[in-house]
Amino acid sequence: MEKNILIALKENEDFPSFLKEKHLIVDADLSYGKITTIYPFHVFPVEKIYILGLGKGDRIKEAFITFSKTIKEDVYVYVDETTAYPASLGLYYGAYQYKNKETRDYEFSDCKELVEKGKVMAEQINYARYLSDCPRNILTPLRFKEEAVGTSKQYHLECEVLSNDELKEMKANSILAVNSGSKFPAYLIKLKYNGNKDQPYTALVGKGLTFDSGGYSLKKDMSGMKYDMCGAANVLAILRILALMKAKINCMAILCITENMIGPDAYTVDDVIVSLNGKTIEVTNTDAEGRLALIDGITYAQRDNVNRIIDMATLTGACANALGENYTGAFTNDEAFLQELKEACKDTKEKIWQMPLDEDFHKQIRNSKVADLTNAQVGKKAGASLAAAFLEEFIEENVSWIHLDIAATSTKEKEATGVLIESIVHMLQK
Repeated sequence: MEKNILIALKENEDFPSFLKEKHLIVDADLSYGKITTIYPFHVFPVEKIYILGLGKGDRIKEAFITFSKTIKEDVYVYVDETTAYPASLGLYYGAYQYKNKETRDYEFSDCKELVEKGKVMAEQINYARYLSDCPRNILTPLRFKEEAVGTSKQYHLECEVLSNDELKEMKANSILAVNSGSKFPAYLIKLKYNGNKDQPYTALVGKGLTFDSGGYSLKKDMSGMKYDMCGAANVLAILRILALMKAKINCMAILCITENMIGPDAYTVDDVIVSLNGKTIEVTNTDAEGRLALIDGITYAQRDNVNRIIDMATLTGACANALGENYTGAFTNDEAFLQELKEACKDTKEKIWQMPLDEDFHKQIRNSKVADLTNAQVGKKAGASLAAAFLEEFIEENVSWIHLDIAATSTKEKEATGVLIESIVHMLQK
């Protein structure tokens, strides 16, 4: 018997002619995500025909994700130019399970190029999700570094790996401070994809804390802190997609990899750190470590031919409190640059929301009596904007910058999402 069939229809859309000819018409609910099963018996050489409701047709990808998570089997999918890409992406994305390494073998009726594009996107997003879902004793900083190096070899990317000796020599003291309680080295890893020789680079800087205990500002609850590396996993996946799609751009990924642990050499509150760009930082909270790792990565990126930076980080609970579970907080120094990402998010249906960032927040982080900046403003409100202002202190003149706080959107139902990978790829390719 052949694979069962999947047909997706919008509300008021007519059934395909081959079903009409076999009199296989039912009163199907075509509202969004609804699945109706037809049993053709001996009329058609399959056991079941699934009808997937697309509603108004404005969330095609999400409907196919729902199907894939509900019906866990390989199917033959009827698609056209409108549905081929989102159907492929949605089905393969929805099939992901960390515990189950089985791959689905979907077949599609048409539009092979669009289907393959959707599959590539889903597989690489799922790669980022897999890394993020790995337990911290499996995805150590060393293992994460090996994944990045393996990616560079597999996709023919330039790769530079800086570990503790090199970081000390170049005075990247900020990420080293975060690393000081760990038994593993820290890593700043630069991966470069060259698709346009004459173009400056867009740098994607990802926070890669494979575990965050909070340091000596110890967290009361550390569950889920293995996900503090989602930003780095996501930017790594983006570079892999660009390479697979042979995008006509230049892009680099900077992975800021370490863990934040306690120990006899761990950094503490009241320490003063001299960052890679020379600014001094008073540590007021060792649990505000992600921004410390990121700033050395941002500075490192700007030493190359970079004119745009997007950093992605599970940075603040304050952003989650402000925006809830479905919106990523976005901050920028260039409205036109952020507008490009907003337009891409309209296409992908991923939600971002611009947050305030002005001189008032910068004044608050410059209030140290012993250093240029404080890494946190204990007891102050608007923590997401204050964290963004801290990062902006390290953005050089004439560099366009977006900060994406994915603290709330990096996971859903205790599983990584690969948030904004698709949107950023779409933006970079336009």
